[in-house]
Amino acid sequence: MARVIVGGSHGRADQEVFLIHKKLLLMKSSYFETRNSADQSVDQFILDHEISIPAFGLFAKWVYRDTVDVIEVPKESKGDYSLERYFDLYFAAGKLCKDSILQDMLMDRIRDFYRSTSTVPCLSDVKRWYLRAAVKSPLRRLFAESVAWAINRNRVDAMDYKFAIDAAGAFSMDLIILFQSTAGSYIENPLTKPNCEFHWHKQGRNCCESIA
Repeated sequence: MARVIVGGSHGRADQEVFLIHKKLLLMKSSYFETRNSADQSVDQFILDHEISIPAFGLFAKWVYRDTVDVIEVPKESKGDYSLERYFDLYFAAGKLCKDSILQDMLMDRIRDFYRSTSTVPCLSDVKRWYLRAAVKSPLRRLFAESVAWAINRNRVDAMDYKFAIDAAGAFSMDLIILFQSTAGSYIENPLTKPNCEFHWHKQGRNCCESIA
């Protein structure tokens, strides 16, 4: 078994240890495979800044089950349910895995959440995650297209996103390009598009409409 210690930037009190079968961990993660290749006798890995504990919990489940849990919103959440661990793992997966399978699964789950709750990315998520995403990444495109669609259909007020637009020039440019491409008329709801359109398709991997 491999011991993966997550957290601990503020001391042992905020650490959590995950026990994962080492052979399976190395098979599913190029990151751990590379670290192990330097010293195959090592059975302990420390991730202090790379990923949060809740996000690594999702990763550990994926290692064993090849799937990501559906995002179920607690009834008592009152619309303020956080997708933080899903976004956090989305970015960490780019480092942990050599292909995009896990990122694509997470994208499917995030899009399913917005569909089931009839919502779009909130201001706090746009502010926190948009600029972390690579240029032309599926996540940036999802955020921009969702907000542009909601503004176009009067689902949200553009002023609600003014801070994010002012703070992130790339976000405002993406919105402008979307509005110009449609002459300000109809913007398609990105949640009605096939899941495949928001997958990375890294390394020439064939992609079906949904891999969940």
